[in-house]
Amino acid sequence: MSTHTNHRTDEYGGSFENRIKYPMDVLKTVIDEVNGEVPVQIRVSVDEYVDDGMKFEEVKTVCHIAKEMGVAQGLCYRYFPSKDILFQTAVNEYASILVSKMTAGLNIKQSSLKQILNTMATFTESKDDIYYSAFHDKQNKNFNDLLSVRMCELLVPVVSEIIETANANHEIDVPDVQSYASFCVFGQLGILMDETLSSQEKADKIKSFLLNLFNRIN
Repeated sequence: MSTHTNHRTDEYGGSFENRIKYPMDVLKTVIDEVNGEVPVQIRVSVDEYVDDGMKFEEVKTVCHIAKEMGVAQGLCYRYFPSKDILFQTAVNEYASILVSKMTAGLNIKQSSLKQILNTMATFTESKDDIYYSAFHDKQNKNFNDLLSVRMCELLVPVVSEIIETANANHEIDVPDVQSYASFCVFGQLGILMDETLSSQEKADKIKSFLLNLFNRIN
């Protein structure tokens, strides 16, 4: 279907309508043959990353035609109404996994603020994690940035509790807990998204910043 690979000059080459004739004929034959006994699916690349590849509107048209012909929707769309919601669900799930690892074993009520800052994990990702490769692909930087933001959102309530407890124990005197918690968490984004820093360098900078911040308001 792509002009990048289809160089035919007959009725199956040239215009978009001609280029989709052959695959659509094959698809119709398969659908007629199975007669509804098994689902039929197709896979089409949204972006071929070449100048003369299929354009998004062409791919969308192919998908609409295939759907009208009776092609079954992909498994993901049986459970998610759109790709955006599917991606957001993956972001939420992976962020929850990482935040759970960061806060595992954290005893906010019995540990001092300094102990928490020194021992709380900043990075908990492993290359063995189910989502690691998807979030760290060079083509998925925006996906990774969304993960960082979502992790911050999940961490704000945790940090708020830490600050409230430290206030109650007279370790610090913070008048606006929510604002401080948001600043402490979202203020890390610049460091987290800095690709020139290693994971350890990021962790060291964040811990140093937080320790200095709370030492000043002690």
